[in-house]
Amino acid sequence: PHRAGDCLLLATDRDELWCFDAARQPRWQQPLPTGQLVGLPHVKDNKLILIARNGQIEVHAAGSGDLTAQADVQQPLAGSSLLSGNTLWLSTTGGQVLQTAIPTQEAKK
Repeated sequence: PHRAGDCLLLATDRDELWCFDAARQPRWQQPLPTGQLVGLPHVKDNKLILIARNGQIEVHAAGSGDLTAQADVQQPLAGSSLLSGNTLWLSTTGGQVLQTAIPTQEAKK
């Protein structure tokens, strides 16, 4: 579990993301099709930024959990990430450091 804004986030082994409020009541639940997350989520402008091991970056509305944007860096990721302004710094399993903007659009399927 991790506190993000006024939400306690919990990612499950069933690839679900849950948000609980201060009274420990579920506020929302969303599927996590990207699978296992790496590092802690970031919070910016009332949005949750989640980074998955498979290279997917998802942006969710903090209040509802709705997916608002996503991107794929097309490399497996490991370890923590850093958010600086609108830029994410990510580490790959191969030891590289990637720099990418926070996604602003949903990826085309």
